[in-house]
Amino acid sequence: MSTDFHPEDHYSPSVGDVYDAAEISRGPLSTEDIFDMAATCGVGSESLVLDIGCANGGSTRKLQARTGCTVEGVDYVDFLVQMGQAETRDAGLEHKVNIQQGTILDIPFADEHFDFVFCRDTLSVIDDLPRAISECKRVLKSGKFMLVYVTQATNLLSADEAADFRRNLGCFSLDADIMDARLGDAFTVYKRIVMGSQGVQRRVEAGDDEALRNLLKIARLDTWRDEYVMAHGQRNYEIALADLKWQVYMLLGKLQGLIYVLQKQG
Repeated sequence: MSTDFHPEDHYSPSVGDVYDAAEISRGPLSTEDIFDMAATCGVGSESLVLDIGCANGGSTRKLQARTGCTVEGVDYVDFLVQMGQAETRDAGLEHKVNIQQGTILDIPFADEHFDFVFCRDTLSVIDDLPRAISECKRVLKSGKFMLVYVTQATNLLSADEAADFRRNLGCFSLDADIMDARLGDAFTVYKRIVMGSQGVQRRVEAGDDEALRNLLKIARLDTWRDEYVMAHGQRNYEIALADLKWQVYMLLGKLQGLIYVLQKQG
């Protein structure tokens, strides 16, 4: 038996107190708070906003609903763009939200075109981070703000795990220090908020069991790995497994959410 472990330390009321304390919610932040932050940056009904990397426009429409702004959404994946266009039509928002195909590396708008730039869960999957940030800065008006939400690695994420995310999800920019430096070079960092795992905690506390379901899926994929690979292919299996790990790793503290409020100087 290791000399560092003593059974009486483990089975003690003091350790039980820690378990009890962890049962109590700490009022975690919500990722939905970013829409309120946009409003505090002056985004309103007269604002023209860019949502770059908008996927199917879920956040785009929430941002529009919260602030009343007009939004141009841009995403690289055509399937997501078509889905976003259909969902926007169904919501009756075509006059306020437009979603089109494009890339953050070559944003299809003129210089200083937007009053606000919103970028959620995009910069960590871009291989040319300096160019992406430069493009966002180019299309933003002087003196205006950009809000970034990005997922970064903590020191709990191993090098092999980071490599797995790069290989299967295209997560090139997981280093928080590099992200800090690149954004700080281009903008004035008005705020930097470490969300950690709070966004996932908040959803779980609200009754969203997605993290638990993802953990169960990971267990199934691991236990019956060969069957899943045979049925769906090795590459598809690896991508799905990495994607499922993403949220669970957030909850475990291996990944963390960061929010940046940035200002372009004139």
